[in-house]
Amino acid sequence: MDRTRYATARIFATIITGIGWLYLVVGAVGFIFSYFNDMLSYNFLPTVSGAILGVLALAAGQLINATVDTADNSHEILAELRKRAEN
Repeated sequence: MDRTRYATARIFATIITGIGWLYLVVGAVGFIFSYFNDMLSYNFLPTVSGAILGVLALAAGQLINATVDTADNSHEILAELRKRAEN
C-alpha cells in the first residue's frame, strides 16, 4: 500500500520487528555458544527467554502491521461507499 494514514504506526512496527529479530538472533547464537562450551546449564534460561522474547516482538510487529492494513482498507472502503452514495 503506497498511502497510509498511519505512518508512525508503521515505523513503530518496523522498529519492534527489528528489535525482535535482534533478540531472536542473539538468543539463538547465545544458545549455540553455550551448548558447545558446556555452559548450557548456566545460560539456558537467558538465551531461550531472549529467543522467545524475539518471537513475541516479531508477532507484535506483525499484529501492528495487520491492524494498520485493516484500518487503511476500512478507510478505502468507506471512501468508496461514500462515493457510491453520492451518485
